[in-house]
Amino acid sequence: MNPTILAIISITATVVLGVWGIYIMVKRKYPGQITFVRESCLGLFDSIVKNMPELAVQYKGTPVGEGLVLLKGSLLNTGSKDISESMVEEKVSISLPENFRWLTAKVVSTSPKVQAHVAILDRSVVLETSLFRCREHVRFEALAELPTEDPQGKKRGETIEKRLIKALTINHRIADTQKIKTKDLPPPDYGLRRFKKRFVALGGSVVMGVVLIVVLCFTGMPGEFRFLIPSGDGRTIEVNARPRADGTLRVKGIQDKTYSKTVPAEQFFKTPDIVPKVVPDTLFKVFMIPSIILYIGFPLLLAAITYWEHRQTKKLRQLLSILE
Repeated sequence: MNPTILAIISITATVVLGVWGIYIMVKRKYPGQITFVRESCLGLFDSIVKNMPELAVQYKGTPVGEGLVLLKGSLLNTGSKDISESMVEEKVSISLPENFRWLTAKVVSTSPKVQAHVAILDRSVVLETSLFRCREHVRFEALAELPTEDPQGKKRGETIEKRLIKALTINHRIADTQKIKTKDLPPPDYGLRRFKKRFVALGGSVVMGVVLIVVLCFTGMPGEFRFLIPSGDGRTIEVNARPRADGTLRVKGIQDKTYSKTVPAEQFFKTPDIVPKVVPDTLFKVFMIPSIILYIGFPLLLAAITYWEHRQTKKLRQLLSILE
């Protein structure tokens, strides 16, 4: 069979199988989705009492100990399907391992018309909602008590907040709903601060890339010689002649890849009807031009991503009704 036909069949089969795989993946993906937005996690002792011993912070009349951590978060319906009470077999629960416990939890705000309740059962905070429509949310706060000594061994430099975050397990059993995703909510100015930190490097890269382009525009791109030579059968072939240390030239066809020979340099240049031709240097086109584009494009892309993340964070805060 013709190699071209085989190549076409192979490419077609690959595309068809790829499209089919994507279709199956999308078809099997549940439309419902809940995202747990982690707003903040604060170790009360380390953040307040430790640095200000003259300030008394108490919980139910008892001074705050080293193991108390306040978790602030939200549940946001990020799927394409409303979640009704009849779909829920097991409510959303945020569980802790042994030796950890929840002390208290409460709902602090919700989207309009959403009724939500929170309860502590064993080592789990269980959240219950009425009809939970797309893009609606429930914000809550929960106070956890962690063991001062981690039985699994505390990693060096690991804060009590990180220990709590690692210990959280979020589960549910809701029809047509995926596993709960977790997303951190950065501070309001996080994206802008990142952009400012990178601004000098970004600006420097862009300026250097522009300077290189301007220099090339005035000095011209590097070039190389090619030659048009008669092939002997009435045709003209464009070739590239590379010099060798023994005084010969390695002559290769550009379009005609089958044409290749090694001839003495003097003999080659005595070829009748040879026509020299200057074209942009191949290595420059292959490596330098993409490098310059990448040198300018990557910083700009990084800046665009940073700004996009800032916009997404701002939209998320507006969706959760969190005032900046």
